[in-house]
Amino acid sequence: MTDGERDRAAAEADRIEAEVAARIAPSAETVARVEGARRELVERVREAARARQSPLVRALVAGSAARLTFLTDRLDIDLFLLFPPELPRDRLREEGLALGHAVLSDPETRYADHPYLRGRFEGFAVDAVPGYAISDPSRPLSPVDRTPFHQEYLSARETPELVGQVRLAKQFLRSLGVYGSEARTEGMSGYLVELLVLHFGSLRALLREARSWRIPVRLAAPTLDPPGCPPRSP
Repeated sequence: MTDGERDRAAAEADRIEAEVAARIAPSAETVARVEGARRELVERVREAARARQSPLVRALVAGSAARLTFLTDRLDIDLFLLFPPELPRDRLREEGLALGHAVLSDPETRYADHPYLRGRFEGFAVDAVPGYAISDPSRPLSPVDRTPFHQEYLSARETPELVGQVRLAKQFLRSLGVYGSEARTEGMSGYLVELLVLHFGSLRALLREARSWRIPVRLAAPTLDPPGCPPRSP
């Protein structure tokens, strides 16, 4: 391929990427609705916790709805209800479900490691998931306890440009049928996609690297800080 052909190919790739990025980016109205629902949801949970004198330590929205890395037609809000580490597991379930019922409409109990609620809030699907407010992410008590650390780690590093690249990567993987960690897909989770884009800097850089991958692939955690970003413990 000549230099001219490479330049034309790169320009065409830029054009396609920009076109898709614009198509899948949420509108300003959608972003405002998500951010408003996120704030109101947390405040409603705090009010419900005070009303029932619940031992809730913290409520937060994490995941793609918090970082605006969602694909609009696959938007769920993940609400985490965090309780003291010494709270017995049966009380954790009881309090988590009670607070979820207090703030969500059409609640439906679902099961993973322990029960959580799927319901609706201001037009959005919401998963209300109980967990423990731990201080050491290396010692979780439930599968979701590291979530606040994941949220802090990515939020501190993702620029608007990287957020756009994350959406492109998710859309690309969805077109291949490998986006989503649920059992029916057994693909790449949204969190993993965000880490990979953060690590390589863009979708195209990730794809160039992935051409030489042989499963299993291992990436050293310290390299997940992009150039110019000081390392910070997640």
